[in-house]
Amino acid sequence: MKPTPVEKLMLTMLCDIHASLGIKNSVDPELVSRTIDDNALWVLDWKYPRLSLDAELPEDVHFVLDVLEMHFFLSESYQHLSEGDRERVIASYPNAEKGVKYQGFDGNHESHLIQIASYLIDDLERFSHPFAGLGSLNSHCPMVEVYQRMLGAFLPLKSDLGSEGLLDADQIIAVLLERIHPSKR
Repeated sequence: MKPTPVEKLMLTMLCDIHASLGIKNSVDPELVSRTIDDNALWVLDWKYPRLSLDAELPEDVHFVLDVLEMHFFLSESYQHLSEGDRERVIASYPNAEKGVKYQGFDGNHESHLIQIASYLIDDLERFSHPFAGLGSLNSHCPMVEVYQRMLGAFLPLKSDLGSEGLLDADQIIAVLLERIHPSKR
């Protein structure tokens, strides 16, 4: 479903009326208005499944979901490592503490991905831990290529997660090493 410009105008006006009347326990008019402006109706499908808008989920949303999920597993797994395993990860990737954390996307060239991440983290609360309260989701440098390499290592591991759903030290190392460009290894 893609609203026409006239439908967008009408929906925006209805959101303004809804907000000015202070209607509670319904849809969030500010969120609806933003998703209309951003052509991100998939957000409304996720936030209000009862509406059944059948909005198409863009490929970029799948990519950002994978990136956030990967960093969730990296962060959680790293925190649960033994001291010895953590030292081994740091020996292989000295900046591991930072590497396991979500860095965001570049505000100049990947802003549409920041917008998707913001909807997922802030509005849909899909990744409230450990990403809530990160502040800026702007990495200030391009990250898509880095995340694609990391996902190439992570996605095959996802189906083999242990009973605790955590990556082991070797798996974390394999994913983190993909942060390094192949020409610099």
